Amino acid sequence: MSSKINLLVVVRDHLATLKDEATGKTSVADVVTMFVLPAICSAIAGVLGYKIDEAAVEIVVGVFAIFAGLLLNVLVLIYGLSDAPTDDEKAKEKKQTKDTLLRQSFANISYEILVSLLVVVVLWVTLLSGEVGVRVASCLFIFLAVHFFLTLLMVLKRMHVLLADRFGP
Repeated sequence: MSSKINLLVVVRDHLATLKDEATGKTSVADVVTMFVLPAICSAIAGVLGYKIDEAAVEIVVGVFAIFAGLLLNVLVLIYGLSDAPTDDEKAKEKKQTKDTLLRQSFANISYEILVSLLVVVVLWVTLLSGEVGVRVASCLFIFLAVHFFLTLLMVLKRMHVLLADRFGP
């Protein structure tokens, strides 16, 4: 695969944010929340025979395309939040925390854009598939949508912490 379209670094950087800050090790709770919970929702949808219909596909594709565009703008916001270095010791410590949150948010948002694009591709496949393909793609869609939502909550929390510091208590 061309290095210009290899997005494994995006996935790797996102996965690196799923760690316990106290220990620096991967957080089992984060992994369960971000991957196992969506898989359970997807499995339940599969067992219940969920199939996304064509009208919903059109709406959801539009929603995820808009999300991808908005998230690209948030990446620009993150770039704007990065500051020049400081000499004050207390400010340096605060900046280090801020930079960590900015890097993690950048990784998560880049990953969210990738998930948005995957949702669009999966939904496009549902339009071209037969009965079995629609069921499989629908379950994959449920996984990606729940995963996207949970990761979006994580990004929201990090952005809140970053901006709350800027705007005060």
